[in-house]
Amino acid sequence: MPDSPLDARTLISVGNTVTYAWASGDTIGIFPDKGYQVAFDMSSAEGDTYATFTGGGWALKGSSKYAAYYPFEYNNRQSSRIPITYEGQKQKGNKNADKACKFNYMVAKANTPDNGSVNFEMQRLGRFIILKFNVPEPTILETVRLVASEEVFTVNGYVDLWGETPKIVSTEKSNSLSIKLEELTTTKENEEVTVYFFMEPVDLSGKKLSVE
Repeated sequence: MPDSPLDARTLISVGNTVTYAWASGDTIGIFPDKGYQVAFDMSSAEGDTYATFTGGGWALKGSSKYAAYYPFEYNNRQSSRIPITYEGQKQKGNKNADKACKFNYMVAKANTPDNGSVNFEMQRLGRFIILKFNVPEPTILETVRLVASEEVFTVNGYVDLWGETPKIVSTEKSNSLSIKLEELTTTKENEEVTVYFFMEPVDLSGKKLSVE
């Protein structure tokens, strides 16, 4: 269980397909078209693909439009510039997506309330990557990097919740994405390692990639 509601992140399960579900204590940020954000905490439907969120004593005005984003961050002040980053990604052990959830950025376009509530359809901004490779000999792995021949990976950027089609606006690009590995040790030759992480959608056609 998370230490506090703000530490909660969506659950990712990887099998023949990848599924996403809300986790207990998840929180979304909701911005009105005029004014500041309010945190809405999940009140029901843990472990499902939909959930009910409540702002406690906050009431939604029928004359306003509201846009939502996830995960909630207290310091966000501008709905036209919600910061995102793909720096600092981590994985504990092999084939473990628990820490990747923190980078599962989602937004929902603005809607007008109906009978005091509003329905949001969350749009996932990034892409969940499953990276598999074989390690030649037993070793302790501390970092894995996906490297391209040019700067194609967004490491920092922002999202405008009021854009016609919400998408990531990149402010910093790099030729690599790094994932820190914790408690990941291979014990035999050519052992397969699987690393999960998120990245902004990018066309890599014709690009040379390597794993370091």
